[in-house]
Amino acid sequence: MYRLRRGALSPFDPRNPLLAYRSRPREDESLLSWMTRLARGNAVKLQCLATDVLGFSSQLLTHDLDRVPDEELLRRLVTRVGCTYEQACSTGMWAYQGLLWFEAPKERGPVDWLMPMGRSPNDRRRICSYTTQMCCACLAGDPIPYFRRYWRLALAVVCPVHGTYLRDCCPWCHGPIEFHTTDFGCRLLPSVEPMMHCGKCGHDWCHEPWDEVSAPESLVRFQRQLCQLLADGWSVELPGAGILSPAFFSGLKCLLQRLNQPGRCRRLREFFALRDGELLFDPCEHALQRFECLRLGDRARLMGMAQDLLVSWPHQFADIARASRVSSSYFTNYRHPLPYWLHAAIRTELFDQDYAPSQQERSAAKDYLLRHGGAGSADEVNGLLGVSSVKHKVTPRDRWNPRGPNCRS
Repeated sequence: MYRLRRGALSPFDPRNPLLAYRSRPREDESLLSWMTRLARGNAVKLQCLATDVLGFSSQLLTHDLDRVPDEELLRRLVTRVGCTYEQACSTGMWAYQGLLWFEAPKERGPVDWLMPMGRSPNDRRRICSYTTQMCCACLAGDPIPYFRRYWRLALAVVCPVHGTYLRDCCPWCHGPIEFHTTDFGCRLLPSVEPMMHCGKCGHDWCHEPWDEVSAPESLVRFQRQLCQLLADGWSVELPGAGILSPAFFSGLKCLLQRLNQPGRCRRLREFFALRDGELLFDPCEHALQRFECLRLGDRARLMGMAQDLLVSWPHQFADIARASRVSSSYFTNYRHPLPYWLHAAIRTELFDQDYAPSQQERSAAKDYLLRHGGAGSADEVNGLLGVSSVKHKVTPRDRWNPRGPNCRS
């Protein structure tokens, strides 16, 4: 995937291929964080580690290393560090395959739940520069500070250990968190720890009195359930997660995307704002705005709304949708099928149309009547199916979502 550096020396010394500092990946550590620690421990810049030590081109660090595995990069890291290939593979987002996604992330294009890296000059709508997040308390308490893979996920808004909101920017300069750029543009290696200092302004993230905001207990509990679901692959506490966790995350993404959209689904945000006594907010600038491109504050509010919808599933979800007058058609995406646990609830609770039997149903009903001594006339078929003989529909009933010029808006 990545070009090798032309004219570079051998990627390792055959007599002593191991690095002087060869720390193995920490628990849930990202690949970029691991490489940054290796460069710092061996007193070289990250760019030198990629080019002079590993033998890749200088464009290696412009890619999202955590997203898609590169076997050659992992193989050379394994040779240099002396760890197992499985330990090296656990540092990438591809390790969530089967837990968060049914398939591994694509090399290009948007990926559900993965915060995008960089900013595209041609498409500023879908790509943002806020790539990762952090918990200052976790970094300060680590014997060896490192960045977690979990912080790259858009569903991570609260630290499950400390119960505080994560940060997606530097508390001092409010720039994106880019811990790996601390030594970029420096003639000498900086003396500060890259995992604990901002690469833009240089301020310490862990030993300055930042005001950490505690999250609501319900959101903290929901975040811990998601973490446990990613670890186990199933859960009896969350709907649709009893067998396969990707089915639950697929449905959760659909709910969050509907909560994020303008139009009729905006009424769901209005319901929560009126109920909680908060100001109404519109997180998306347009209909194509993705949940992964939102800032932490907007994602946290949407995650709190989704958590409320999942309580006592599907009854509370149906009550809120009906109170907001958002019917099933606004939740359905005809290009991408919904998971069964979400589709069944929407179809059962929010489908507000009169029953109209198909021609196949009418033929089956007529055959049934003929087998049991009936005449099979249209009136008998309509009576068996419970529809009127004029329009072949049931008698108009009271709707929870009335339509027409005389109904309320």
